Amino acid sequence: MVSGVRQNVCARETALAFSVSRSDIHRERIAQIQPLPVTHEDEDTHMILERTAFPMVVTMVLLAALVVAPAAARVDINTLEPGDTVYVGEENLVFGPAFGPESVTKLVHFSDPSSGQIDRTIRVSPPFELTRSVFGTTTGTYYAFNQSVNEITPANAAGHIFINIPSVALDVVLNTSLRDSVNGKSVTRGNILDFKVQNNLVGFAGVAGAPTMNIEATLPGGGVTTQFGGLDLRGIPADGTTVYRGGVNLADALAGTYTAQAKWPATSDFYGKGFDSNVVTFEVVVRDLSISANKDAVVRGKSFTVSITGEAKKDYRLFVRDVEGLTQGEYPVVTPAQVGIRDYSPTDVTVTTSAAGTRTVQFNTNQSTGDWRFTICVEDPDNPGTYDEVRVRVEKGDVTITAAGTGVYAIGEEITLSGTCTDSDTVYLFLTGPNLPTNGVRLSDTAAPVEDGNPVTFTRVDVEADDTWSYKWNTGDVTRSLDAGGYTIYAVSEPRWKDNLIDARFATTSIQLRPPSLTVRTSGTTLTRGDDYQIAGTATGDPDAVRIWIFGKNYYKLGVLVLVESDGSFEHTLMGAETSDLAKGQYYVIIQHPVTNGFDVIADGTMISGPGMNRWTSPASRHSTPRQR
Repeated sequence: MVSGVRQNVCARETALAFSVSRSDIHRERIAQIQPLPVTHEDEDTHMILERTAFPMVVTMVLLAALVVAPAAARVDINTLEPGDTVYVGEENLVFGPAFGPESVTKLVHFSDPSSGQIDRTIRVSPPFELTRSVFGTTTGTYYAFNQSVNEITPANAAGHIFINIPSVALDVVLNTSLRDSVNGKSVTRGNILDFKVQNNLVGFAGVAGAPTMNIEATLPGGGVTTQFGGLDLRGIPADGTTVYRGGVNLADALAGTYTAQAKWPATSDFYGKGFDSNVVTFEVVVRDLSISANKDAVVRGKSFTVSITGEAKKDYRLFVRDVEGLTQGEYPVVTPAQVGIRDYSPTDVTVTTSAAGTRTVQFNTNQSTGDWRFTICVEDPDNPGTYDEVRVRVEKGDVTITAAGTGVYAIGEEITLSGTCTDSDTVYLFLTGPNLPTNGVRLSDTAAPVEDGNPVTFTRVDVEADDTWSYKWNTGDVTRSLDAGGYTIYAVSEPRWKDNLIDARFATTSIQLRPPSLTVRTSGTTLTRGDDYQIAGTATGDPDAVRIWIFGKNYYKLGVLVLVESDGSFEHTLMGAETSDLAKGQYYVIIQHPVTNGFDVIADGTMISGPGMNRWTSPASRHSTPRQR
């Protein structure tokens, strides 16, 4: 028998030092056992007995420790075993025999058990209370130590427990749909409710004497009760399970606001210590079926919503009443794939209200929707005589257009056109005027007539989310040059030309186009040699530059480019160094504007050329000392 004992001890003595931790006396003995080589049975037995210096009975205790199962749950509500979970607020706690014969005097939490770093120590004297003020908020594993332990390390502990803060959450849900909370919402007397209680007190599971909770409901008049809706709301288990206490019948409930809270009774250790649940609120209302719309009128192409109020989680029929003479495509339609919508057809659906008894549904319109006042109806399918309705007017939108500035522009200038459009997402522009097709041309290509019903032949502008639009038109950047005169610009919500605007939404603006102009001013009509001479002016038509030509007795300046500023002004100065050699006599200054065709007459060195003229060489090139610079 001793031989068999020896073999078990030798085979597992290394593991023994790591796995057994049920009592201090066991731990101390194991620490003295060293791994031994397997030799002759009698000799090995002797060596173990000799090296441990313990009687044979001690070896038997070690063997028993190897097969002991983990500690069971608490013997009772107040007796702790290693591995138990304890909650802040518990009272009259004692340590069971598995913690050893000596009394536990302190509980220690290690921030790093491997290094022995301590972040909280709680001194205890059984029976003790785990108070919030002493414990703080550090949850987790706490190691138990008796007074005789010199070195505070996890290995020297008599055992450990888990400490947590009790937490209870209360909700009130629909009995027919447990996921739908009505906390903070309104319900009707036709609804049946459940109270849903959750907690983290799993350490009390299966423990004799574990505490229970009561739900206290506060009535609209201020009274407090644990008997509500035909249910007894007392004795709710608090052992880590989710409990539904229902169904609460509201048929006889007074209209008004109710609150409820899961509370610890006076017999519980947690009573009055701030560990009760959150408070839930719900309102019992007497509700009639109703429907309302967010808009009395809506422009075609826009959407609107209707809001239904009725019983919670109930099906209702929502539909658009028929209008004589309208086709199916002329009605506003329910937006597909909305939450709470089924049995879909564009104008007739089944709507399921939310836990609060409401549902909002969106309707869409487009350019085909009739200009009409539509009736949207909600009806109880179980009682068709219970219904409500709301009317929404669908109207054609409007289009506006304005041209920035005075309305008079030089050909070549950029004109900013802008406006609003509430009838479509695109504005179609075209132009009519002198020598243009009667039904108009595209602004960006004045050689291209528009075609009725063909969008790509128009100048198209997107309408922004705020119903505005804008377009910049460069009157010089066109395929066909425009003549001076009066023009009309059309803005239409559809691709319609001039002869087909009777039932269209459109607006117009008139403009006057004039040929580009030049104004010039100089330093004077006479010049003293060596003085600066300034040439300045204004060029309309938004040219990038003008050219300056100067012809005189012994001086020629041919086609010098001078930049034009954004306000149309330009300026060029002949410096005194240039005028100091001028011969006495008359000089001519010519300012050339590119209009819309560019500079036809140009200079190449001393040679001048242009349409309809022979190449001309400046006289300066025929002298030995030309003056052109």
